Order: sequence, then structure tokens, then C-alpha cells
Amino acid sequence: MKKLFKIVILFNIIAIFSGCASSGVIPMDNGVYYISKSNARVGMGPPSPDTISSVYKEANDFCKTKNKQVKRINNIYTDSGFGKTANFALEFSCVKINPED
Repeated sequence: MKKLFKIVILFNIIAIFSGCASSGVIPMDNGVYYISKSNARVGMGPPSPDTISSVYKEANDFCKTKNKQVKRINNIYTDSGFGKTANFALEFSCVKINPED
């Protein structure tokens, strides 16, 4: 039983210090894409600003490869808690860049 307890503690420590994990860009349907990124926060709270900006950067980089820009459809925030990491998800599409900008 002590060995199992040590393994659980070790797993939790690794999860806390593992940093951000991204899903990458996932195609959904009708030109809609999804990116999710989690970050291990000590304590409870929303995803860090770095996590949120990283998701938007990844979405922008993806749309730029299509010579388009990001159009946000939905943001999904999940706060961290005991045994749960904070998460930020973005549903988006890539739209034509407005030549008047």
C-alpha cells in the first residue's frame, strides 16, 4: 500500500511540474478548428495568461499558413483544482484577411 501511495504522489508531482500540454489544431467540421492547452498551476484558479496567449498564437500561426486570420467562435475556460489542471480551449475558424486593414 505504501508503494502505491508513493506512486500516486510522484504522479501528482510530475503533473504539477510538467508545464503546458497542447492538443494541437484539431479540425472539427465546416471549417471550424479546436485547440486546447492545459497548464499545471499550483493551487486553484484559471489558466495563466501565457497559456491563453499561446493558444491564440498557435491558432494565428495555423491560419497564416492558409493566408487567413483567426475568427474566434468560442472560448472555454476550466479552472485548476485538486488533481485537475487549468485549461483553455479555443474554437475558431480561419477567414480571409481584410485587404482594407
